[in-house]
Amino acid sequence: FSRWRECLSAPLDLAGETRLERIQKMAPDDWHAIVSGWNWDHGFREIDWITAQRACDRATALFAFCSLSPSRFIAAPQQKLTGFVCALAARLENGFYPIADLTLDLSMRKRAAFDAEIATVRATGRSPWLVPDGLLYHEGTRAPAARYAITDGRIHYDYEYWLKHVAR
Repeated sequence: FSRWRECLSAPLDLAGETRLERIQKMAPDDWHAIVSGWNWDHGFREIDWITAQRACDRATALFAFCSLSPSRFIAAPQQKLTGFVCALAARLENGFYPIADLTLDLSMRKRAAFDAEIATVRATGRSPWLVPDGLLYHEGTRAPAARYAITDGRIHYDYEYWLKHVAR
């Protein structure tokens, strides 16, 4: 645990006044780690920016989409995140993400929950909810190799990267 705290407190080699400015300087693998560790209570501006990039991997966008439980936006379209979720669904539906290299490593429980979400939104039969079938089962060619991660809204080095490249 002391090594983890050491990693969290290590100064970053990433400049930027805001969290978004730092994220904008990261690579797609880092974006995947950011989205995977995102707490939606911290807003969605950063995730909106990530998922609006053509360089965003499809697995990253899909994780963001499914982790928001998009089916709740069908019944309650007035929610604050509705525009973001609809835009993200439209991008997935229309093949906006040409890069699909990353594997989507999900537990069986999370995969089942994500599968149920996709089935529910697709059952509407209307755009932008017609997310292509089988996206969750795309194998990808590699696991993400992130340099950075996020915990409690704070960007830090990914622990494995830190151990290998930064720690003394």
